[in-house]
Amino acid sequence: MMYAEIVDKVEGKIVPKECVRRLKSNICSLYISKGRIREAESYKDHVIGVTQEFDKLLPQFKHRLIRTSERIQEVLKIRLSSKDVIKAIALPVILHDHGKVYKAYQEGRSPSYRHEVVSSAIIYRLLKEKLKLNFIIAAHLSLAVLLHHQPRTYKLLEDFNQYLITQSMLLEILKGLKDEDFKLSNIEREELADVIKSSLTITSGFNKTLIDELVNYIVTYFPKVNDIVRDIIIIQSIHVGLPNAEIRRLLRFFTAMVNHMIIICDNITAYRNRAKEPECVKSCGSTLGAIFSLIYG
Repeated sequence: MMYAEIVDKVEGKIVPKECVRRLKSNICSLYISKGRIREAESYKDHVIGVTQEFDKLLPQFKHRLIRTSERIQEVLKIRLSSKDVIKAIALPVILHDHGKVYKAYQEGRSPSYRHEVVSSAIIYRLLKEKLKLNFIIAAHLSLAVLLHHQPRTYKLLEDFNQYLITQSMLLEILKGLKDEDFKLSNIEREELADVIKSSLTITSGFNKTLIDELVNYIVTYFPKVNDIVRDIIIIQSIHVGLPNAEIRRLLRFFTAMVNHMIIICDNITAYRNRAKEPECVKSCGSTLGAIFSLIYG
């Protein structure tokens, strides 16, 4: 969401003009845990809803996702269990909007701020440092988050590079922001911990010890602007720098599948109170089928 300007405070909350227009669309997540503006969806509402939709969607695609990941593992000469693969996919889906919890989004401190850029950078670190995931796979799962507002998969598969964000674009997206804009108060940290713990408890595969470790990391890690820029550049350059055409193809398919799972879960949850199903969800479903046929014939 791009903010053109900031308007008056609503019930003590600074509300971006664009959010005022979209409040009744139920997709803003202006509060972490409890929406205090009538009809506004809180971040907790959205994350819990996305987690529930992910659990419903996963059985349809689990086998194909695991098969694709196995082919990737063969080329990279690494080994992951099926449970590890599903956990690695679940985190980007559940936390794809994490960039919304910071003041940069909540208070509209940058007119060109893109929450998915921050979400992607944080998820990359989380997958590498807490799940100990191979950095190549971690980068591509993070790309699925970075592109979740770019639901044009055929183009993604044909020319992956056209979606990459340059350093100058990143600096524009984060223009005017300071490291302090990505810090949380103690109350906000407690709220966020409750959100993450509640969502991961719903999803199978995360035991209590791992949940506690993930929650602690998420609520205590405050990204710095320079780190976000560096991590996004790294995430993108890893794909561009892969010399093996077959692994690039498999990783593009894998990224596209996870990307569209994010889009489907995100939009079904956001549009839950709308009478009409969003068009992008319909197109995502058909596109996923086309992706599977391209991979498996």
